Formats: sequence, structure tokens, C-alpha cells
Amino acid sequence: MKTRLLTLLFVCLFAIANTFAANRYWVGGTAATWAATTSWSETSGGVSGASAPLAADNVIFDNSGTNANPTVTIAVATVVDSIAFSSSNVTFAGAFSITANKMKVDNSQVKFVNSVFINSSLAFSGIDKTPTITHSTAGTFQLGNGGAFTLTGNSTTNYFAGSASSSSFRYNTTSELTVFFKPSSTLAGIYIYKGLITLGNTLITNRLNLPSTSNNNQELILAPNITFTLAAGGSSGFSGAANGGTVNASALGSKFVIQSTSATVLNASIRIFKTGTTINHFEFNSAGTTPETSTFVLFEPIRVRTLTLTAGTINNTNNSITIEPGGLGVVTVAGSTTADVIMGVPATRYWVGGLAGDWSNPANWGTASGSKDTPGVPGFGDTIIFDAATGNESPTVTLNQSIAAESMLFTNSNVTFVGAYAITTNSMTVTNCQPTFVNAVTINSALTMDGALARISHLPPGTTIYRFTLGNGNAFTMTGNSAANYFEGNGVSNFTYNTTSAQTVYFNNNSITPLAVIQVDKGLITLGNDVKSVRINLSSANNQELILGENVTFTLAAGGSSNLSSAVGGGVINASAAGSKFIILTVSATFLNAGTKRIFKNATTIEHLELNSTDNTFIPGYPLTVKNLTLTAGTIDNTTNNITIPFGGNLVVGTGTTIVDLDASLPSAPTNVVATAGNAQASVAFTVPANGGSAIVSYTVRAFPGGRVVTGSASPIVITGLTNETAYTFTVTAQNDLGDGDASQVSNQVTPNLNSAIQSITDDKISIFNYSNGTITLNYNSDNSSNAIFKLLNLNGQVLMTRTLSTVAGKNKNSIAIDNLPAGMYIVYLSDGVNSQTDKIIKQ
Repeated sequence: MKTRLLTLLFVCLFAIANTFAANRYWVGGTAATWAATTSWSETSGGVSGASAPLAADNVIFDNSGTNANPTVTIAVATVVDSIAFSSSNVTFAGAFSITANKMKVDNSQVKFVNSVFINSSLAFSGIDKTPTITHSTAGTFQLGNGGAFTLTGNSTTNYFAGSASSSSFRYNTTSELTVFFKPSSTLAGIYIYKGLITLGNTLITNRLNLPSTSNNNQELILAPNITFTLAAGGSSGFSGAANGGTVNASALGSKFVIQSTSATVLNASIRIFKTGTTINHFEFNSAGTTPETSTFVLFEPIRVRTLTLTAGTINNTNNSITIEPGGLGVVTVAGSTTADVIMGVPATRYWVGGLAGDWSNPANWGTASGSKDTPGVPGFGDTIIFDAATGNESPTVTLNQSIAAESMLFTNSNVTFVGAYAITTNSMTVTNCQPTFVNAVTINSALTMDGALARISHLPPGTTIYRFTLGNGNAFTMTGNSAANYFEGNGVSNFTYNTTSAQTVYFNNNSITPLAVIQVDKGLITLGNDVKSVRINLSSANNQELILGENVTFTLAAGGSSNLSSAVGGGVINASAAGSKFIILTVSATFLNAGTKRIFKNATTIEHLELNSTDNTFIPGYPLTVKNLTLTAGTIDNTTNNITIPFGGNLVVGTGTTIVDLDASLPSAPTNVVATAGNAQASVAFTVPANGGSAIVSYTVRAFPGGRVVTGSASPIVITGLTNETAYTFTVTAQNDLGDGDASQVSNQVTPNLNSAIQSITDDKISIFNYSNGTITLNYNSDNSSNAIFKLLNLNGQVLMTRTLSTVAGKNKNSIAIDNLPAGMYIVYLSDGVNSQTDKIIKQ
């Protein structure tokens, strides 16, 4: 009985133990089956023999031992909690599915030849290898199971790749995702059961399914400047239902191309485009062999900025096509329409929606100030005016989709835009007001800031970084921007410049919050006042420059990564203006470990560079010439590319260091040399000069005439042995480890004399003894830094008061109260132990 109980207890404990999650590390070598116990260990690179992963386990491929680039064969459907790939290019074989709640692809390129389902999160990371996921099977690769899903690190370089003949990418999530595939690749299909999926790059697919049974208002959204092509062949599934899935192709620069010859797409039974949006660019290119495969019958009226008729026919007899003004209109190749398209006429639209309303509501717009008689949503070519008509002084306008306009004018109207959609306009005028944008903004050709306190705030919420872009790669004019009429941003604002015109830009000089990004895609951008930014992006080869204006300080704040270029024509920072200063606080490896990166403009002298990046090392990509270098904290690794401090330059060292000595120069000449005469001597004061990059070790004072020389370590320096009643001038020279610098300008002329130890401050025309309101004020020069003695006597020579005064070499000022003495005449006396002065005062 006892043995049976122990056995039962052991079985129960074993069963309980196996319900908890465990880590399973692949140790099966380069080829093995998933189910084999010899393929798994409980530790990285450890002893094999662990059981195959269970549903609650964490699976890890970490390239340990001999497991580089394994091929893993799966014989049965597999479910685990998470799968992590770390520097391990795994290939999965076998026709069975993999399901995981979480997946991470770090510095790895993973290939699936089976169906994959990821329920809650997928993360791409790493830069050593480009992390990618390839799916090459007739199966499914699905993100989400109907709930929330997070996708991080997916980008144009960290992408999904699929097969044109078999890969089916599916989305079933309540989260809005932006998805990047291998650029310009072709997929078998995209299916969206639930969610708003934005395509981040150009893509071709043979099928696009937004199943009508879902009715989840799902969307395939084209990001700006993205082309999506629905290729010929295959059937696509759309819905005629009001809340069925649709394509949103409204973003500027985006393009939707129909090459499909499928009747399910062309026969007017389904809604394809999101209702109420304006398609940016629609191309019909269906070269089918029959009318059924070459004619697109519209399901409903559509609005298009640019329509390209490459091949086939669009049947718009029953449902119209309206061309928005401001686009390219109709581009006809070999295609046609069955009825004339409607050409929209530009209009002027005034906001009449009150203090809060949706942009997309026609009732919020009129064609006259304050008038609601002619409602209508602004079109692409329209002029939009916010003029603070009664009730509209400072409205909050909600954007439900990206918008575009010919021009936008704000007059005395502090408009706030909300909604995560972009605004694009050719020109913008801001007069006596301060509009606020919390989304992406592009102004193509002109911005005018006019009147008192004309300001533009770009203050995105949360952590998503939105761009405020000036220019579209061509000429741009900006007027009125100044220290008073400025731009304002926050920690997620990206200010981007893309113009062939040179611009001077002013931000809020009092802001303590760094901007997220300053990005220069094209142009010469001069900062007109002090700015802080977490990132600088200057990557493309357009010879663009971020220029610091005179006396402007730019601070690259801690955090974030900056994008720089090693190309000869890549963007650079020009920090050569007088009084300008560039401060590096960043801890970003992409900036500090620059290697061959071009950061500063070559063949220029950086006016002032400060490194203040604690415990971090900055590696210049090429030799630098820096007039003023401040090493507050951190290290400059100048082993390969040294820094030259030119003549007249200066080095200030805090806790920062350089790996090797700088290429220093001689110190410059001291300035502001002022001499004060004494008894057979003079005190010579001066302003310390720039040290040339090497610490100053001494100063030499030379007297003229006679050439007497004395050396000291700091200002002032006393030179003795002079002849009283002889006029002298002086020069000062600084010395560092490289030798003597230039002599200073000649000082003022002074004449030592016997009575010069106590003398009036002749520079200020003030006598030594000054009486007023019961107080004697003593103003005097002394070349003796010991105590001075003051005495007050009556006319009979009787001492009434004695005071010992602390005295320094140079100017002195002391006050002595005598308000307790009766009115009359008194004798005052002052001596520094070498010489004395006597005078009389009258107390009323």
C-alpha cells in the first residue's frame, strides 16, 4: 500500500510539474526533427534529452554549439507559448502548422514552409543580420487570432517575404498594423479578417480577400507613395455590405492598380474602395480577352485625383467618376470609360463647423465666411480658410482620413487638428494665430507666417513620431519665421526639410523639451536659434546641410539613434559660424561610433564642439578641426582620425578625455592688458587667452623701456625693479608645452612713483576720502596686499578713531561711520605701511 501511494504521489507531482512552462533550447544540430528528445535541452548548448516543447513552453533557437542554420522537420501540428530566434537562420520543413502566442526574430532570417499562426505579438530586432521572415508554402502565415496584436521592428529592411504562387498572409487583429514586405515583391494573397492593415511598401498580390462574412470594417490601407497592384489571375473576395472590407487608397502618392481579370472584382457586385474617401491614383490595366475580363463596372460613384486608363474599359454609366481638382486628371493610354468623367472645379471652403467638428462632414464647410448655405467637404484643389468667424475662433477639427488642399489659410484662428491622418497642402499662411497639428503635415511650396505671434505647433500625442515637412524636393519659400514667429514641437515631433531652397528656421528658443528628430532630406537649413533634438537624420546623398547660425547652440540630446551617411554627397552638419556650438549628449552608437560616417562638413573649422556623453566614446570618421573643444564627459577616440585645435583655439577639460594627444597649437595672445603703477613696480592684469589645445603653463610680462621680464602663473603679475618717475608700457605672452604664443597688444602707460602705494582711483575720477551722510568712503589703489591703517584726528592732532582695513593689490573700497561725532573739521589719514595720504573733511 505504501509503495502504491508513493508511486501515485510521484505521478501526480510529475503531472503537476509538467503543467508549468519550461524553456526548450534547440541542440539538434543542423538537421533534426522537432519531436526528438535529442533535439532539445533545458539550457543553451546544454545536454540533450529534454522532452519536446509543450503548449506552455518557450522555444529558443540561439545558434549555440553546432546549431548554426538548422533545418527543423515538423511531423505533427505544434503549439508553444513563444518562439525566439537569436542569430539563428532556421528553416522549418514539414506540412504541419506552428502556433505560438509570441515570436521574436533577432538577427535571424527564418524560413517557414508550413502554416504559421502568431496570436499576440511579433518582434523584429537586431542589426548584425537583417531580420526577415520568409513564407514559401501553400499554407497560411497569420498575425492575430481576433484580439489585439503588437508588431514591432518590421520595416523596409526587416521584412516579410512570400511566394507569388502560394504564400497567403492573413490578418485577424483589432490593432492597426503597418506591415512591410520585401519591396516590390509578389504574393499569392492577402486576407484581412479583422483590422486596419497599412502597407508600408510597394507590393503586388494575385488575390486580395476581405471576406464579406467578417463585416468588421476591415481595411487594406496604402501608405503615402505606395503602389499596390491587384495582379491578373486569381479571384479576389470583397463585400457588397456597408461594413465589409475595403481598400483605402487616399494617401498622397499612393496608387492602386487593377490588373485583375476576375469577374468577382470587375462585375459591380462588390464594394472595393472605402466609401467617402478620395482615391489618390487609380490605374485600370485589365487586358482581358473578353468584355467580362476587361471591363470594370463600378459598384458606386468614386472620386479620384488621378485616373490612368492603361487598358480595358471602366463602365461608369450608372456610377460616376469625379476627378478632384489638383491632381493629374485623366491619363489615357489604351483604356477608356463608357461615360465622361466629371471634372471637379476648385473652390474656396470656409470652416463653419463651430468649436469642434469632423473635417469630413459637409455641413462644417461653406463657400463664404460664416455661411452654411453651400455645404461641401474641401477637395484636393480647394483653398481652405479658417478665419475666426463667430463661433469658430479656436476650433478643434477631427480628421478621419488624410487630407490635401491647394492652400490653407489661418487668420486669427487657433485651430487644433486631431486624428492620426496626414495633411498636405501646396501653401500655408498663418496670420495672427497659432494652429496646432498633432499629425503628419507636408507643405509643398510656400509657408507664410504673418502678424503678431504667428506660430505653428506640432505636438503629436503618445510615442508615434509624425513628420512636419517643408517642401517636396523642389523650391520652397518661407517668410515671416523668426524668433517671435516660431515653430514649436515635442518629444515625438519630426521636422523634415526637403527643398532646393536655402532656409533659415526658428524654433521656440525657450523650450526645454528636445524635438524627436530634425531631418534634412534635401537643402541647406540654417538654425536661427538654440535647438535640442534627440535625433538628426542626414542620410541621403543630396549634399544637404544642417547649418548652425551665428551664436546658435544645437544640442543632440541623449537617447535615440541618428541617421548619418558615409557618402561623399551625404548630409552633414555645418558648425562653422562665429559663436555657434554643437553639443553631443547622445548615447546612440550610430552617432558616437561613427567610423567612416560624415558628421561635420569637411574642410571647415568647427567653432565649438562639446562632448558630454558620460561613459561613452565618440569616434570621428575623419580628421576634424575644432576651434573650441570642451570635454565635459566621455571619451573621444581620436586614434585614427585626430582633432586639430588651430591657432587661437581653446581646449576645456572636465572629466572627458581623448585617447591620444590632440594636434595642438601655440596659445593666442592675452587681451585686455591693464597696468597699475606702484612704488618702483607695476601690477599687470590681463584676460587669459585661448590655450591652443594644450594647457598654458606660464605667462611672461615684459616692460618697455628696459625690457625687464617677469614670469607668473596667473593674472595679475607684479613686475618689480622699475624706476620711479619713468613711464612704462607692458606686453604679456602665454606659454604652453609647444612654446611661446604671440605677445599681447601694448598696455596702457603708467609711471611708478614713491607715493603710488596709496593713490586715488584716477580712472574713476574719485578722490581717496569721500564724506557723505555720516560715512567716510575710502576709494584707493594699493600695490601692497597687507592691511592699511585709517586714522581720524581733530585739528589738534588728537587721534579720535583708528581702523585696520583689509587691503588687496589694486582697487579697494571701505566705509567708516562717524555719525556719532559732532559737526566740525577733521583730519583723515591712510597708510599701507609704506606710504600714506592725509586730507581734511568737514562734517556738517
